[in-house]
Amino acid sequence: MSGDKAVETRQMKKKSASKPSLTDQDGAHGTEPGTVAATPQAKLASQLKLILTSDPELLQNLADTIAACIIGSPPLLKTVSEKLKEALKDEMAEEVKQDVYASVSFDIKRQDDTIDDLQMQVNHAAKQVDSLETKLDNLEQYSRRNCLLLHGIPEKIKESTDQIVMDTISERLKIKLDERDLDRTHRLGPVRSNNTDENTPSRPRPIIMKFCSYNIRNKIFTTKSKLKKTGIVITENLTPKRAALLKATKAIEDVKASWTIDGKIHCITNSNINALPSTPKAT
Repeated sequence: MSGDKAVETRQMKKKSASKPSLTDQDGAHGTEPGTVAATPQAKLASQLKLILTSDPELLQNLADTIAACIIGSPPLLKTVSEKLKEALKDEMAEEVKQDVYASVSFDIKRQDDTIDDLQMQVNHAAKQVDSLETKLDNLEQYSRRNCLLLHGIPEKIKESTDQIVMDTISERLKIKLDERDLDRTHRLGPVRSNNTDENTPSRPRPIIMKFCSYNIRNKIFTTKSKLKKTGIVITENLTPKRAALLKATKAIEDVKASWTIDGKIHCITNSNINALPSTPKAT
């Protein structure tokens, strides 16, 4: 009997020696030597994560349950809402800022493009207006080509400007005219109350002379130098625009003399430099 017990004792010792310990079992399940084993909470969290990610329906049910619990508890709902607001405030503010900036930038770009387009249209229109004004002025001046102005003739009550013109041209320029050479003559501008008053003399209004032909008009205009030192002057009937330009030319200090021929302004300067000013706009 004692021999049998000794055999059993040796067999139990062998089994005990061959059975792995707890540390060996952990090592067999993948825990490396020297590392700390995962806590039960971490293992549970890992398992829950695995279950939820593998079962979308369960995840949705869980989310619905949590939402129902939060909604059913006003204090909890208020706390969660405040946390969400706080978390989303900065993000939403930045998104709104970017949206507003993009919208404003787009509007500014569109307005800049519109302004540029309008500016181009204005510039084009301005050039067209300048061109049309020049053409209109040329046409108006051409319509005055048979006209001259007679300055320095005193005014009289019930005067005949046709007779005054014929007498003046005949006496001063030695050119005989008759009524058939004159289309029309009359004083320019409104009547001045003291022009016919001998006691209060003033500068008389000029007489416009429209001739029936350009040849007669040109013959008279080219001999007007005979009127020097008589107080009588003959000038061309200029458009307001050209009259303003001639006046501006005469006002230039360097201009020695200025005159017009067929509506075109000419001048002589002391320095022999073209001193014509820019054309002013007619008023």
